[in-house]
Amino acid sequence: MLSIRKNALAACLCSLLLQGAARADTAAGDAALKQGDYPTALREYRTAARANDPAAEAGLGIMYLNGRGVEADLPAAIKWFRQAADQGNATAQFSLGLMYAAGTGVPQSDVEAANWQKRAAEQGNADAQHELGGFYFEGKGVERNPAEAFKWFKRAADQGNREGQDSLAGMYAMGVGVQQDYQEAIRLYRLAADQGEPRAQFNLGLLNEHGQGMPRDYAEALRLLRLSAAQNYTGAQVEIGSLYSNGRGVEKNDAEAVKWFRTAAMRGDAMAENDLASSYDHAWGVTQDYREAVNWYRLSVTQHTPIAEENLGTVYANGHGVERNYVVAWALWSVATRGYSDARRHDNLQILHGERLKLAALMSQDDMNEGDALAQQMLDAGDPLVPMDAWLARAAMKK
Repeated sequence: MLSIRKNALAACLCSLLLQGAARADTAAGDAALKQGDYPTALREYRTAARANDPAAEAGLGIMYLNGRGVEADLPAAIKWFRQAADQGNATAQFSLGLMYAAGTGVPQSDVEAANWQKRAAEQGNADAQHELGGFYFEGKGVERNPAEAFKWFKRAADQGNREGQDSLAGMYAMGVGVQQDYQEAIRLYRLAADQGEPRAQFNLGLLNEHGQGMPRDYAEALRLLRLSAAQNYTGAQVEIGSLYSNGRGVEKNDAEAVKWFRTAAMRGDAMAENDLASSYDHAWGVTQDYREAVNWYRLSVTQHTPIAEENLGTVYANGHGVERNYVVAWALWSVATRGYSDARRHDNLQILHGERLKLAALMSQDDMNEGDALAQQMLDAGDPLVPMDAWLARAAMKK
């Protein structure tokens, strides 16, 4: 019995020594990775991983995911993340959650993503707490629950997580999951903005611009929006363009507006694509070019932007840059109507309803029925332009 105990103690001591060595190797790997010394980081992580150190395994996952010191290898990254996550490593659990959410190297699954983020969040990982709050807020992978979203955003924010502070501020500003409180929203936005969070700078800029919870201050709004825009936050770039387009807080300058719209549109911002299209459509700050307008409207429509769907419908109703086609115009306006309704944009709905009545007077009942059928196909499609272009191709063959 004594010999067994001695052997057990010896094995335990050996294990502790190995764990200590592994932790030292992992720490060395972390330091090397931070300094950009990828060969050293890779060597230290691999040494520690041979002792099944989960932090080292997570480090290897990060290196294979991002191609740091090794060729990017998603299967290898997933293997190391999973090994670490199964041992309870929160960083690996968080990383797996992101990969399942995006469908990166694994089948996309909001449920699986939420599960991994919850495991990491319950261990206190602030990034995971913010991600989990987002799942509860949007009802992705879990049942929508604003109260749970608030709880997890607050836990992240309380740790100084700037994204958590921004999201929590948004809930206070909207009064969702908590009583509306602009002062608390402003306090949290400032905390996040001071840490350089571009979305918080954008949101705080909007509050200054519209005078919500504070006196209207266009100068401060523009300062914050520029800080956000400098980090390529496209919402801020579009908003600066809007300020110049409408002359709010700055001298009206359509050319400057177009510059900002183009900057955001080149990064794929749907609203910017629509605004740039409108600039070409109406010769605001650029030479009028209907075909260029159509190209940008189409890009925005592929992202299911109701205002772009309405505007492209108007293009087809008027025959500007395309052959006039009332059926397509009707279909696009029907799709836009659904989008406005879902977003509760009642003013837009009223205006579009009036335009649809005018268009109906120019169409036969058969054409309206065909437009309705096309609209349904567009609503069902991932890219609404695919059925629309197919319909146009068939119509052209019939001529």
